[in-house]
Amino acid sequence: MDGNRDQISLLYIEEATLMWNGKPILGQKALNEFFTSLPASSFHVSAVDCQPVRHPEMNDQVQIRVLVVVCGTVKFEGKPQRNFHQTFILKQLPSSENTKWKIAHGCFRFQDWGQ
Repeated sequence: MDGNRDQISLLYIEEATLMWNGKPILGQKALNEFFTSLPASSFHVSAVDCQPVRHPEMNDQVQIRVLVVVCGTVKFEGKPQRNFHQTFILKQLPSSENTKWKIAHGCFRFQDWGQ
């Protein structure tokens, strides 16, 4: 997140959704515009957890997704440091060569409610 902002949206599927502090951002193009508009930042990740999630609508087909939870701090240029919590779901994409994973859905929230 701290560098190459113009490349971050490529981690998301085309129709991805990100909830940023309650504001929905829909689609890869909108995500790219959003990420490149943010001020310079410095993120520190203090914890990452993940677990597989079976997609309930896939019946006979097995499609595993991965739920990822990240906690840490972020300092945006000109702003005080803040705690954050981010969750996202990784989706496996069909590929004949390598297994490819991209973000399908995400939710980012600042955790310091008093600011």
